[in-house]
Amino acid sequence: MAEEGGAAGGPLQQKAHNLDAIMVELHTVFKAADARFHMIVSRLGTVRDRMDRQATHIQGTEHRISQLKNSANKLKKVSNILNPDCVQSQLKTKIWRPVVGGATSTLRG
Repeated sequence: MAEEGGAAGGPLQQKAHNLDAIMVELHTVFKAADARFHMIVSRLGTVRDRMDRQATHIQGTEHRISQLKNSANKLKKVSNILNPDCVQSQLKTKIWRPVVGGATSTLRG
């Protein structure tokens, strides 16, 4: 018994010192892993925010396309009522463009 705990630097004290060193190393490793984890979570949040903004933009674009298609269909119906033969030949040579600041698109040559 006197050999294990009595003298400074005995086997029991050496084991305790080794355990302290291991605990310090584990603490350092876990601290670095925790920092990496928080960095990854932060990056994922940034990516999620960017994807949300892109999804919102895509939804707005899809809504605008739907509005333009509806306007084009209404215009075709009105045009066919006014002059079906003439309008069909003109529609093939015209380009559809949205009017800046307008609620609907118009036919421009």
